[in-house]
Amino acid sequence: MGNGTADYLAGTTSWAGFDAIGAGGITGQFGAQTTFAQILTAPGFNAPESSLVPQTPTTTFRTGAAVGFVVTGNFEFGSAIRVNNVNTDSPGTWELVVWDNSSGLYPTWTQAYQAWVQDDIVAAESGRFNATFGGTGSPPNLVGLQSFNLYYLIPEPSCFALSGLGLAALLVFRRRK
Repeated sequence: MGNGTADYLAGTTSWAGFDAIGAGGITGQFGAQTTFAQILTAPGFNAPESSLVPQTPTTTFRTGAAVGFVVTGNFEFGSAIRVNNVNTDSPGTWELVVWDNSSGLYPTWTQAYQAWVQDDIVAAESGRFNATFGGTGSPPNLVGLQSFNLYYLIPEPSCFALSGLGLAALLVFRRRK
């Protein structure tokens, strides 16, 4: 997670060397049309992650000058997206989730989440943030939504091996005292 120096809120994360989703005509995994995004919401500010509910529709990513951004025509909050658990002009907790659907097997976050937990696909969550859902035709202010990277949820086996070696070293040094 992190923002660049020109983003709001400004940050120090350098994204040099990283490609935005759909950059350079990428197709398949990380392609603009095969990487899906969906909004999750819950009523009230600072709601727990377990209370977030996926909203419809899902969307994909843009190409060209707006590469790396979601296709916002699908996220016209007053009309196209249906937020069924946060009332108009009411506070809500929001999160954007993104996943690889290059296989075509995971059209919704509910399906993709299970595949992510099983380490079958890469995905990401933006982190929760608070926003008031606007009135009819008025989009919410999504200040707080940060950029993020897609990743496998389960660490590679080498991470487990390294953790095991660290634990063994701690035990050896503890017994010496």
